[in-house]
Amino acid sequence: MKRFVCRGRHALLAGATALALVVFVPSAWAGTAKVYGCQLPGGGVAPTDGWSEDTNTGGQPEVDGANRCPSGGALTGEFYWPGTSWTPGPHSGWQFTAPPDTTIAELAFDRRIYGLGGGAWKYYVFIGGSRVEHQDPARNDVGWVRRVFSTDGETTAKILLACGGPASCQRTTLDTTAAAVGIRAMVVTLRDPHAPEVSAVSGPLAEAETLRGTETLSFTASDRGMGLYRAFVNVDGQDVSATIVDPNDGRCADAGADETTPYEFVRRVPCKLSASGEVSLDTTTLADGEHTLRVQLEDAAGNRVTAAGPRKVVVDNVPPPALLDGSAPQIEGSPRAGDALRAMPGEWTGEGIAFSYQWLRCDADGGACAEIAVGTDRQYLVSGRDVGSRLRVRVTTTNAEGSTSATSAPTPVIAPPATTESRTPVPEAPASTQRGAPNGSGATERARLSAYVGKGRSTTIRVPHGRATRITGRLADAEGNPIRGAVVNVQVGVRMPGTALEDVGTVTTDRNGEYAYTLPPGPSRLVRFAYRSHLGDTHFADTTDVVVMVRAGVTLKPRPTKLRNGSATTFTGTVARPLPRRGVLVDLQARVGKRWRTFAVARTNRSGRYRVRYRFRNTYRTTTFKFRARVRRDSSYPYLDGFSRTVKVHVKAR
Repeated sequence: MKRFVCRGRHALLAGATALALVVFVPSAWAGTAKVYGCQLPGGGVAPTDGWSEDTNTGGQPEVDGANRCPSGGALTGEFYWPGTSWTPGPHSGWQFTAPPDTTIAELAFDRRIYGLGGGAWKYYVFIGGSRVEHQDPARNDVGWVRRVFSTDGETTAKILLACGGPASCQRTTLDTTAAAVGIRAMVVTLRDPHAPEVSAVSGPLAEAETLRGTETLSFTASDRGMGLYRAFVNVDGQDVSATIVDPNDGRCADAGADETTPYEFVRRVPCKLSASGEVSLDTTTLADGEHTLRVQLEDAAGNRVTAAGPRKVVVDNVPPPALLDGSAPQIEGSPRAGDALRAMPGEWTGEGIAFSYQWLRCDADGGACAEIAVGTDRQYLVSGRDVGSRLRVRVTTTNAEGSTSATSAPTPVIAPPATTESRTPVPEAPASTQRGAPNGSGATERARLSAYVGKGRSTTIRVPHGRATRITGRLADAEGNPIRGAVVNVQVGVRMPGTALEDVGTVTTDRNGEYAYTLPPGPSRLVRFAYRSHLGDTHFADTTDVVVMVRAGVTLKPRPTKLRNGSATTFTGTVARPLPRRGVLVDLQARVGKRWRTFAVARTNRSGRYRVRYRFRNTYRTTTFKFRARVRRDSSYPYLDGFSRTVKVHVKAR
């Protein structure tokens, strides 16, 4: 049995509470889409796809339909000038026909009856073969009247003005006036029960167990009804991307009149019935580790089918350590037998890095290198066997993601040890005019300089943004005896490509050879302590480094913090500087159960500010949501990943 219900407006929807990135479609209207005709809700012009004239003149002149929608008018069924009276029988109006494999779920339009001058006029609305509205209009409409009808299972709808008899029908006597029914702002809700069918799927998102960077999935599919609309990538039960399969020359796009649904079009079959497409996923927006992945296809009525998954995948985007551009291992010290050389590892990206060293003895041209069995420390004491050769050092960095090695340039050819017999006897200037005074009590070229943070004596440490770091160390000779009262230079460099170390001051050792330095708050930096055995030396007897890695500072502020479902809040914030010119990416995350899930990504401007607007469309009971911002690590940004404090937004159901 068919049901027809006339309504003036839609009821409000209610349901379960959820935080979603795609629009929720109520079950009563699942598998439906709206088709606008003649006029959009905002007043713009829409096509009249699916509407055809339905006129029967009954053998009488001046009976016809007209389409004035392109010029901002309406579809009309007219009895027009110069005719003034018609005998029973003729009618004029318009019919909508649903596309194959769909039916009409609802018909809505604005109506105006005008120009009637008396007689047996009849106004009808038919859906299928049933008459759902009938009037014997005795007078004209005052303005436009909204009419809404619900139905089930029919494929046609008609709106007609007829001279029904038994008396004749007259129009008004004004020369330019027609007796007519006009319709505009038509909205036909079509029901499409058929989900798409997928015939071929390939690509890493469908097959790979480990995902890195941007991965893709290709597919071929078909649909009955309104056509293939969107492809979704779903991670851990939440849609993270929606891609239109084929724009179909702009037809397959949401008309955008109603924010509560994306299934609004201006064509009956807006999207292609068969198409091939591709979806992609930027896995760098996800946390490394295991996730559940699903790819789905959707037709224009919101029916979905799974193209791949659900399946478990592992996201692994943290690379092995890598040298920063412009950085390389270097060797410091005098290339002479009996002197000590020290390896400087260079600047590396990565977390949790451990360093190891292997010294290499090469020929006089720097080639044909062989490993030195005893050369596995950062510092190497040059021996007589190295004379005439060149030395290199290979630095290997290792973390949980793997290992990477880099080798220094060769030293100059190693010279023999300095001896009194080999010197040319020349008078020596006093020490005070040549190298200056000895630097500290017990000063020596064989000094051993150390530096560390905390009781764990770490040389690499992570600290929160805005916190100062106290670094302590000790200066001693080769036998471990303290060098007292020595001046140690302090150099600091921000951990960004191309940034050089700068002298920031000095510290002085105490009677135990110990010293301390407090690094002020700031970005991630390398702090180098350097000791000269004589105050006038141009080279350092020894250096040591401490790496301070700082969590990025980021703020997050929502406004408003109290709102209703359907309303939007704007998230704003700033991140710590210095920043690369392109800014950095900020993930907006929501607490869902026991996990944080990214729902939006923003890039800061050069001043470190970002802004994201989010509309709550799927909250059906009053809920307090928790949010945070995450700054991702970037090789050109001198900070580790950082998180804002958690903020709350209180959303009431309508």
